[in-house]
Parts: sequence; C-alpha cells; structure tokens
Amino acid sequence: MRLALALLAGGAVAGSAGCNDVSCGPNTIQQDNVCVGQTMSPGADCGPGTVYNAVSGRCESALFADGGGICGPNTTLLVNDAGIRICVGTGGGGDCSQPLPCPTPSAGNLTLCGRLYNIEDSTPFDDGNPGDGEPWKTIELRVYDPIAFVNDPSTPPLVTKTPDSCARFVIPDVPRPGDGFIAVASDDISDGSNTDVYVQTGIAAPATAGQVLDGMRAWVFKRSVDQSWSTAAGLASGQTFGKMGVYIPIFLSGSPAGVFPAGPTSGVTIAQINNVGIRTPIPANDWYFDDSDPLQRKTVSALRASTGANGTGLFVMTGLIQFSGLGGAPNGTCWAKDLAAAPVPGAYVQERTASADFCP
Repeated sequence: MRLALALLAGGAVAGSAGCNDVSCGPNTIQQDNVCVGQTMSPGADCGPGTVYNAVSGRCESALFADGGGICGPNTTLLVNDAGIRICVGTGGGGDCSQPLPCPTPSAGNLTLCGRLYNIEDSTPFDDGNPGDGEPWKTIELRVYDPIAFVNDPSTPPLVTKTPDSCARFVIPDVPRPGDGFIAVASDDISDGSNTDVYVQTGIAAPATAGQVLDGMRAWVFKRSVDQSWSTAAGLASGQTFGKMGVYIPIFLSGSPAGVFPAGPTSGVTIAQINNVGIRTPIPANDWYFDDSDPLQRKTVSALRASTGANGTGLFVMTGLIQFSGLGGAPNGTCWAKDLAAAPVPGAYVQERTASADFCP
C-alpha cells in the first residue's frame, strides 16, 4: 500500500512538471505541451504596425520598436503603405539627385517637398558633401500664409524647417491657410547667432486641403549677390533690391532646361495688369540680365528693356499686384496673369508660363 501511494504521488509530480515546465530547444516551439519544429518566423503572422516580442511570445505594437516616433538627426518619420512607421534618412552624403519621400498629409493639411537652389546660377544650395562647408546648416525654411504675410510681415510662420545636407526638404502636415495659398521662404537660421547672410526669399503656390506639393523649387538669395546686382543696376548708395523688396519673375516656355520644366525665355517685358485688364510695363521699376547662359543671373543690365537668355527680370514693388508679361511668348500664347507681392525687405521668385488660355 505504501509503495502504491508513493508511485501515485511521483506520477502526480511528474505530470505537473510536464504541464508547466516544458523547455523547447533552438528552432522549436511549444504546441500543446510538446516541442515541435518551427517552420517560419514567430512574427510571420504579425499585422502591419506590430512586431513579434520573443519574450512575451506575442505580436505587439511597433510604437516603441522604432523609438516611439522620435527619429534621429538627418532622418524623418514616414508611414509606408503597410502602415509601418519608419525613420528614413534625409541626407548626409547619399545620392542627392534622388528626391525624398513626400508623405500624404493628415486630412485638411498639406505636405511640401522640394529642394533649395541658388538664385545666382540655378545650382543646388548644397550637395551632401561635408567638405564644402555644409551651407545647409546656415539656413532654414519658413512656411507662411502669403496673404497674411503681405498684409503684416510680422506674421509668424506656420512651420519652420531645416533642409537636409543635399538642401532637400520635407515639410509634412502644414495647416492649409483659408485663402488657398501657401508660401515657403528661405532665410538665415534662427539659432541665436543673428547672422545676416541671406535675403528672405519666398515662393508661393495655390493649395487644396490634403494636397502633396512635391518637386518645389525654393531659392536662396545671398546678400553678396544682392549687392552685386544692385551696384550693376545703378541703385542709390545703401539701397539694394533685397532691402527695397523685389519681385523676380522667371518666364519659361518650350523645352526643359536645367532644373526648369521649360526653357527661360528672352524678349519678355514685365507688365502689371491695370484696373481694366490691360498689361502695362513700368520701365522705372524693372531691370533685366545680360547673361548668355540661360541658367545664370550674374550680370544685371542698366539698359536692357526685356529679358535676356535667362528669362528673368527684377521689379521693385510694394503691395499685392497682378502681373503678366509682354512679348517673347510662343505664337498663339500669352503669359499667365498672377498675383505677386515682394516683402519689404525681401524677394519673391515666381516661375511664369505661357498658354493660349491666358490670352485676352
């Protein structure tokens, strides 16, 4: 009898150990208290936005697997088509010719993506090479409601963003202004150094809620270039285009050239639209360039009355005015009529195209 009880007790202990203490070896998993061969990754069936936790044996949210959405320097957080959140590099020596991913904004907002270029020669503002002084570290991009900014230049930016080492930028989830336009301006970085190397220079575009504005060309206008232009134009001592507020239209038509979707066009005179819709030149306010290279803007003419090879003009102005152009458009087309305003001080760059739809 004592032997039988001992055997029964031993069986109970063994049964308990078999239920709770199964320890499986490498490449095996426990199924119904039995170790069986593992045929696939334990996380193979985890859904989007989750990862397999080997400790808990469960699929868990990826929120903390990627740092909780906090990306490191020169990276930006994106959500791919599978709903997985990833930090993507934004520069630092890679292929600068490749644009950054431009994510879809949340409902009602905008995403702005593009690259910064030098207004003097249409070259990228930086090339990802740390050996060239890394100018990308000296500048920032500011997003504005352009109508509000024209009415009050002290209006704060909606968003401030720095470019990457290739001078590319991704500005996600920008609140869309109610007037339907958005502006991006470049200026000295606000880092407390109080440097003044650049003229605040903006571009603008119409924008609808939820829109992705990709491939934007924003511009950098150096103070040294402003001074060179102003001296050649014969402006009064102490005055510069940037200080007075300058509108810089670039007239484009025909085949692509350099960074532009169409070629800079010669023979165009900047024209304001008067109160009865007539295009009217204002010779006292405009200047043009003598450069033979269509992508350079280095030689301002004090005499030229229309655009040269670079298709670019300079117009000193204040307030919000509707502009167009006279001459130079391909046969059967006319230059677009668009509002423009140059901040004082500052510059506004606008690429202008021609179409039969714009003819009176």
